[in-house]
Amino acid sequence: MQWTPTGPSTLQSLLGLGLILLANRDQTTTNLSQLWLIAAFVFALITRVFFTPPTLWTLLVVFVWAALQIVTIEFPGVGLADLDVACLVLVLFSPITATWLFLIASISALLSCLTHQRNGVPFLPHLTVAYLLILYIN
Repeated sequence: MQWTPTGPSTLQSLLGLGLILLANRDQTTTNLSQLWLIAAFVFALITRVFFTPPTLWTLLVVFVWAALQIVTIEFPGVGLADLDVACLVLVLFSPITATWLFLIASISALLSCLTHQRNGVPFLPHLTVAYLLILYIN
């Protein structure tokens, strides 16, 4: 199979590269800049709206994401990076595809917890791997 670059696939690949960088930072420091997460979400939203008309689902996700940003402002110690990326995924993919992505990421995170004997694990790296798998399987 040969990959042919198109507008949406190129932008989604660039977003995947950005997620890899964020996931690496999350894995090593568990401290992500809210500015980078906002930029990634806006980039995903522009990608979605530019190539396909927005749906009611997209508007609902944007509303939930905006509400999460208010929570972040009101409670600055709350880390919502995983939820920001989850909203990004929900903007880009259909609900069914996003559900598969979250299932893959959750299984990967659970296996990581079991193999490393830890109670907690950064979830963003698992979301990123699942994003890339879904992106290139479709």
